[in-house]
Amino acid sequence: TEPLNFHMGGDISLAEQAARLGSIHTFDRRGEVIFAEDFENGVTKWDTTGSDAPYSVVPSNSFARSGNLSAKVVTGVVNTNATELARRLPYQSIGKFGLEVHFTIPDALARFYLYIALYDGTNLKQGIIFLDSSTNVLYYVNSAGASIAFASGLNIYAGHTLFHVLKLVVDFSNSKFVRVIWNSNQYDLSANAIYEIPDATNPCLRIIAVLQTLENASKTCYVDDIIVTQNEP
Repeated sequence: TEPLNFHMGGDISLAEQAARLGSIHTFDRRGEVIFAEDFENGVTKWDTTGSDAPYSVVPSNSFARSGNLSAKVVTGVVNTNATELARRLPYQSIGKFGLEVHFTIPDALARFYLYIALYDGTNLKQGIIFLDSSTNVLYYVNSAGASIAFASGLNIYAGHTLFHVLKLVVDFSNSKFVRVIWNSNQYDLSANAIYEIPDATNPCLRIIAVLQTLENASKTCYVDDIIVTQNEP
């Protein structure tokens, strides 16, 4: 048989070969993938909660970044109602982890949060960022639990035919942020400490995506292709 790169037009990396063969890990290829979710098997493996009815998280074939399905996330109808999907994962060692999520923006009155949290048996270390479509601003949560703006004037397309991407990289060994990617923009947050509190929960990673409405109306977004990486540069 011919080597794979013969059919693909010359020497290409293994990462590029995987991307061409249908991997969802195509946007930012740094780090080693330890978890990937494309929702082709639904949402039953995820913990889903909401702050008020009629929130829901269900598989949908209406819109998807890849494959046929995504997770349709719906909030309640009261201002600040939020709906989340979360997952716990094991980890091998405490270091630099990345969380990449692709999602749609419903309109100009919503927030989308990303959390990557590490329980080490003694403390809970949380990397938290969120996008506010009402102000076109990205925020991170600092070591005191305060929301700090770090990117403004964003051009945000609202609608379910475009999946935006947010990637958050956190260095849990030093309890600091590393960087954030928002579509074509990258932001260095390495000078900033993450939020850390005492917590004796047994060791694990926890990843969370949250949609929040900013008015007395239900919001809907679609989430697809969630990727967790370790050993990020």
